[in-house]
Amino acid sequence: MAAITSTMPETEDALVSVEEYIDRFVDGGEKPTCEYVDGELFPKSMGTKKHSKTQQNIQYYIRQKYGQAFDPLPELTTRLRKKKFYVPDVAIEDRAHPSRAAIQAPKTLSFSVLRSCHRLTASVRYSVSAKSITSGGSATAG
Repeated sequence: MAAITSTMPETEDALVSVEEYIDRFVDGGEKPTCEYVDGELFPKSMGTKKHSKTQQNIQYYIRQKYGQAFDPLPELTTRLRKKKFYVPDVAIEDRAHPSRAAIQAPKTLSFSVLRSCHRLTASVRYSVSAKSITSGGSATAG
């Protein structure tokens, strides 16, 4: 079993297969939650209370303003490509096109709450097409 690292593994033996990642972190619920890129595991940092409140506020806002059309889903493992999995703080699913899979295709919109100096920002990723093309940007989280 490969260890969680935040740097490049020294050998290919240290790489984790997609199947092992799914077994351990998606189906098995192993903690800390990790993102996966080309065989490497990157632990998702644990949020602070301010981070959690921002995440909660994003979910509340989406539910209140767009609840009929969209469903906010916190900490949902999302597959961006064959060997890249992302765990956004909040993924937004279109209720007209829900996914039944445990691992989701890119959602309509997803947020990651980031800490930048003394303010929190929400990094926004959104799906541009069905081919899993994503774009990044950021917006200040109030």
